[in-house]
Amino acid sequence: PDAETAAAASDADDDQAVMLYSDQIIRGMERAARRHGYALLIAASLDGGPESLVAKVAGRVDGFAVLARTVPTEDLEVISRRLPVVMLAGPREIDHLDHIVVAN
Repeated sequence: PDAETAAAASDADDDQAVMLYSDQIIRGMERAARRHGYALLIAASLDGGPESLVAKVAGRVDGFAVLARTVPTEDLEVISRRLPVVMLAGPREIDHLDHIVVAN
C-alpha cells in the first residue's frame, strides 16, 4: 500500500484504541470529580465551526477533558489560552496540553 493508505489505516487503529478505553476513562473522571465536589458534563457534538458545542460551553465550564480527535486542533489551541485542557488517549498533537494515555 502507498503511504497515504498506510497513514489512514494507522489513524483508524489509533481511533479504535481510544474508543476501547473511553468508557473506563470517563468512569474514572466521573469518580474523581465527585470526590472533589465537582460535576462532570459529558457532551458530544458532530458539528464543527464557530458555533460548535465546545465554543458554546467554553465560557461556562472550569476546564475541558477531550477525547483525542473529537475537537479540531485549532479550537483546542484557542480554548487552551483561557481554560485548562487535558487530552485523553490518542497521539500527542499539541505539546503544551496535558495528555493522559493508557499504559498496559
